Amino acid sequence: MPKTIAAVLLLAATVPGSAQAKAPAPQVLTCFYPVGPKDTATSVKKRFGAAAVRAKIAAAEGQEIDGIVLWPRDPARRLELYLSEDRAQRITGVGVLGKSRWQVGGLQLGDGIAKVQQQNGRPFKLSGFDWDYGGYANDMQRGKLETLPGGCNLSIRFEPSVNTNYPDGISGEVTLSSADPKVRAVKPVVNELSTGWPAP
Repeated sequence: MPKTIAAVLLLAATVPGSAQAKAPAPQVLTCFYPVGPKDTATSVKKRFGAAAVRAKIAAAEGQEIDGIVLWPRDPARRLELYLSEDRAQRITGVGVLGKSRWQVGGLQLGDGIAKVQQQNGRPFKLSGFDWDYGGYANDMQRGKLETLPGGCNLSIRFEPSVNTNYPDGISGEVTLSSADPKVRAVKPVVNELSTGWPAP
Protein backbone atom coordinates (compact mmCIF):
# COMPACT_ATOMS: atom_id res chain seq x y z
CA MET A 1 0.00 0.00 0.00
CA PRO A 2 1.45 3.43 -0.89
CA LYS A 3 2.59 5.41 2.14
CA THR A 4 0.22 8.30 1.38
CA ILE A 5 -2.88 6.05 1.41
CA ALA A 6 -1.76 4.31 4.59
CA ALA A 7 -1.27 7.69 6.27
CA VAL A 8 -4.75 8.83 5.32
CA LEU A 9 -6.34 5.65 6.67
CA LEU A 10 -4.39 5.94 9.92
CA LEU A 11 -5.43 9.57 10.31
CA ALA A 12 -9.12 8.75 9.76
CA ALA A 13 -8.97 6.04 12.41
CA THR A 14 -7.33 8.24 15.05
CA VAL A 15 -8.70 11.74 14.59
CA PRO A 16 -11.33 12.45 17.29
CA GLY A 17 -14.80 13.09 15.89
CA SER A 18 -14.18 11.27 12.62
CA ALA A 19 -17.07 9.24 11.18
CA GLN A 20 -15.16 6.03 11.78
CA ALA A 21 -14.51 6.84 15.45
CA LYS A 22 -18.19 7.65 16.13
CA ALA A 23 -19.83 4.77 14.25
CA PRO A 24 -21.35 2.16 16.59
CA ALA A 25 -20.46 -1.47 16.22
CA PRO A 26 -22.70 -3.40 13.80
CA GLN A 27 -26.15 -4.28 15.14
CA VAL A 28 -25.78 -2.19 18.30
CA LEU A 29 -28.88 -0.15 19.08
CA THR A 30 -28.14 3.13 20.87
CA CYS A 31 -30.13 6.22 21.83
CA PHE A 32 -29.13 7.76 18.49
CA TYR A 33 -28.63 4.84 16.11
CA PRO A 34 -30.20 3.87 13.77
CA VAL A 35 -32.80 6.47 14.80
CA GLY A 36 -32.82 9.20 17.42
CA PRO A 37 -35.19 11.33 19.51
CA LYS A 38 -35.57 13.98 16.80
CA ASP A 39 -36.64 11.49 14.14
CA THR A 40 -40.17 11.38 12.76
CA ALA A 41 -42.00 9.07 10.39
CA THR A 42 -41.07 11.47 7.58
CA SER A 43 -37.35 11.64 8.37
CA VAL A 44 -37.09 7.86 8.77
CA LYS A 45 -38.83 7.20 5.46
CA LYS A 46 -36.57 9.73 3.73
CA ARG A 47 -33.40 8.22 5.18
CA PHE A 48 -34.19 4.52 4.82
CA GLY A 49 -36.48 4.49 1.79
CA ALA A 50 -37.90 1.06 0.97
CA ALA A 51 -36.28 -0.42 4.10
CA ALA A 52 -38.83 1.52 6.21
CA VAL A 53 -42.41 0.21 5.93
CA ARG A 54 -45.49 1.60 7.68
CA ALA A 55 -47.21 -1.15 9.67
CA LYS A 56 -49.50 -1.99 12.55
CA ILE A 57 -47.45 -3.09 15.54
CA ALA A 58 -48.75 -5.39 18.26
CA ALA A 59 -49.30 -3.73 21.64
CA ALA A 60 -50.60 -4.80 25.04
CA GLU A 61 -54.02 -6.36 25.52
CA GLY A 62 -54.29 -7.40 21.87
CA GLN A 63 -54.23 -3.83 20.57
CA GLU A 64 -52.29 -2.57 17.56
CA ILE A 65 -50.58 0.79 17.13
CA ASP A 66 -49.25 2.67 14.12
CA GLY A 67 -45.56 2.22 13.56
CA ILE A 68 -42.73 1.63 11.13
CA VAL A 69 -40.77 -1.58 10.60
CA LEU A 70 -37.16 -1.24 9.51
CA TRP A 71 -35.72 -4.05 7.37
CA PRO A 72 -38.96 -6.10 7.51
CA ARG A 73 -37.58 -8.84 5.23
CA ASP A 74 -34.45 -9.42 7.29
CA PRO A 75 -35.39 -11.08 10.62
CA ALA A 76 -31.91 -10.50 12.08
CA ARG A 77 -32.03 -6.72 11.41
CA ARG A 78 -35.74 -6.10 11.91
CA LEU A 79 -36.67 -3.24 14.24
CA GLU A 80 -40.08 -1.89 15.19
CA LEU A 81 -40.41 1.89 15.54
CA TYR A 82 -43.20 3.34 17.68
CA LEU A 83 -44.86 6.63 16.68
CA SER A 84 -46.41 9.39 18.74
CA GLU A 85 -50.13 9.86 18.25
CA ASP A 86 -49.91 13.57 17.39
CA ARG A 87 -49.47 15.11 13.94
CA ALA A 88 -45.67 15.21 14.33
CA GLN A 89 -45.50 11.39 14.41
CA ARG A 90 -42.25 11.40 16.34
CA ILE A 91 -40.36 8.16 16.90
CA THR A 92 -41.00 7.47 20.58
CA GLY A 93 -39.20 4.14 20.84
CA VAL A 94 -37.56 1.21 19.10
CA GLY A 95 -38.40 -2.45 19.69
CA VAL A 96 -36.22 -5.55 19.29
CA LEU A 97 -38.32 -8.73 19.04
CA GLY A 98 -38.56 -12.10 17.36
CA LYS A 99 -35.27 -13.19 15.80
CA SER A 100 -33.71 -9.74 15.74
CA ARG A 101 -30.03 -9.81 16.67
CA TRP A 102 -29.58 -6.18 17.73
CA GLN A 103 -27.79 -5.60 21.02
CA VAL A 104 -28.90 -2.97 23.53
CA GLY A 105 -26.98 -2.06 26.66
CA GLY A 106 -24.82 -5.16 26.20
CA LEU A 107 -27.90 -7.40 26.02
CA GLN A 108 -29.71 -9.29 23.28
CA LEU A 109 -32.73 -11.54 22.96
CA GLY A 110 -32.22 -14.88 24.67
CA ASP A 111 -29.94 -13.61 27.43
CA GLY A 112 -30.67 -15.03 30.87
CA ILE A 113 -31.78 -13.01 33.88
CA ALA A 114 -28.42 -13.54 35.61
CA LYS A 115 -26.62 -11.74 32.78
CA VAL A 116 -29.08 -8.85 32.91
CA GLN A 117 -28.54 -8.52 36.66
CA GLN A 118 -24.78 -8.57 36.10
CA GLN A 119 -25.04 -5.84 33.44
CA ASN A 120 -27.21 -3.78 35.78
CA GLY A 121 -24.75 -4.16 38.63
CA ARG A 122 -27.42 -5.10 41.17
CA PRO A 123 -30.73 -6.99 41.48
CA PHE A 124 -33.80 -5.37 39.94
CA LYS A 125 -37.56 -5.76 40.10
CA LEU A 126 -39.89 -7.27 37.52
CA SER A 127 -43.58 -8.04 37.26
CA GLY A 128 -44.97 -11.54 37.63
CA PHE A 129 -45.36 -13.77 34.59
CA ASP A 130 -48.40 -14.95 32.65
CA TRP A 131 -50.46 -11.81 32.06
CA ASP A 132 -50.53 -8.96 29.52
CA TYR A 133 -47.82 -6.96 31.28
CA GLY A 134 -46.01 -9.95 32.69
CA GLY A 135 -42.25 -10.30 32.79
CA TYR A 136 -41.35 -6.62 32.38
CA ALA A 137 -38.47 -5.25 34.40
CA ASN A 138 -40.16 -2.33 36.17
CA ASP A 139 -37.48 -0.98 38.50
CA MET A 140 -33.75 -1.29 37.86
CA GLN A 141 -33.04 -0.05 41.41
CA ARG A 142 -30.75 2.73 40.16
CA GLY A 143 -28.56 0.23 38.39
CA LYS A 144 -26.49 0.77 35.25
CA LEU A 145 -29.38 -0.13 32.96
CA GLU A 146 -31.83 2.40 34.39
CA THR A 147 -30.81 4.89 31.68
CA LEU A 148 -28.64 4.25 28.64
CA PRO A 149 -25.81 6.56 27.54
CA GLY A 150 -27.55 9.34 25.64
CA GLY A 151 -30.53 9.58 27.96
CA CYS A 152 -33.01 7.05 26.56
CA ASN A 153 -34.71 4.37 28.63
CA LEU A 154 -34.37 0.62 28.24
CA SER A 155 -37.34 -1.72 28.59
CA ILE A 156 -36.68 -5.43 29.14
CA ARG A 157 -39.22 -8.22 29.11
CA PHE A 158 -38.59 -11.80 30.23
CA GLU A 159 -40.31 -15.11 29.67
CA PRO A 160 -39.62 -18.38 31.54
CA SER A 161 -37.67 -20.94 29.52
CA VAL A 162 -38.75 -23.86 31.70
CA ASN A 163 -42.05 -25.39 30.57
CA THR A 164 -43.25 -26.74 33.90
CA ASN A 165 -45.62 -25.56 36.59
CA TYR A 166 -44.35 -22.31 38.03
CA PRO A 167 -43.66 -21.97 41.76
CA ASP A 168 -46.39 -20.20 43.69
CA GLY A 169 -46.13 -16.42 43.87
CA ILE A 170 -44.36 -15.59 40.58
CA SER A 171 -47.37 -15.27 38.26
CA GLY A 172 -49.87 -12.45 37.87
CA GLU A 173 -49.83 -8.89 39.18
CA VAL A 174 -47.00 -9.22 41.68
CA THR A 175 -43.57 -7.61 41.93
CA LEU A 176 -40.58 -9.95 41.95
CA SER A 177 -36.85 -9.67 42.48
CA SER A 178 -34.39 -10.84 39.85
CA ALA A 179 -32.44 -12.52 42.66
CA ASP A 180 -35.43 -14.52 43.98
CA PRO A 181 -34.65 -18.27 43.80
CA LYS A 182 -38.23 -18.93 42.66
CA VAL A 183 -37.70 -16.59 39.71
CA ARG A 184 -34.33 -18.10 38.88
CA ALA A 185 -35.90 -21.59 38.99
CA VAL A 186 -37.89 -20.95 35.79
CA LYS A 187 -34.76 -19.62 34.00
CA PRO A 188 -36.22 -16.41 32.53
CA VAL A 189 -34.71 -15.17 29.28
CA VAL A 190 -35.06 -11.83 27.50
CA ASN A 191 -37.75 -11.99 24.82
CA GLU A 192 -38.17 -8.27 24.16
CA LEU A 193 -35.94 -5.19 24.34
CA SER A 194 -36.93 -1.63 23.54
CA THR A 195 -35.59 1.88 23.91
CA GLY A 196 -37.63 5.02 24.40
CA TRP A 197 -37.30 8.74 24.97
CA PRO A 198 -39.13 10.92 27.49
CA ALA A 199 -41.82 13.10 25.94
CA PRO A 200 -40.48 16.57 24.99
